[in-house]
Amino acid sequence: MVEPVGGEADGAADRRVERVPDEIAQLDDQARGFLADPTKNRFDPATSTLHLSSIFKWFRADFEAAAGTLPAYVGRYLGDPRATADGVRIEFLDYDWSLNDQPSAAR
Repeated sequence: MVEPVGGEADGAADRRVERVPDEIAQLDDQARGFLADPTKNRFDPATSTLHLSSIFKWFRADFEAAAGTLPAYVGRYLGDPRATADGVRIEFLDYDWSLNDQPSAAR
């Protein structure tokens, strides 16, 4: 049997739990901003095509595990319900590897 830990450990655990919703909200905001950038992701209603960053190709299984399908995940953040319709096509955009050459931000 595992005994509960008291005192300071409980307080630290409580603070971690309280931070989780804030961190989830921050991640949600970041995802929304990333998907709103038409240079990285966009939906073309004329062709029913999601043009997505290659990041979604590389980590597709993770996004699908979170939402069932890639369009369902992306649809959480896009304002157009047609982006999640049956038969939507997915094309992955080329990744801009020059982003890796950018100098690191000052710490």
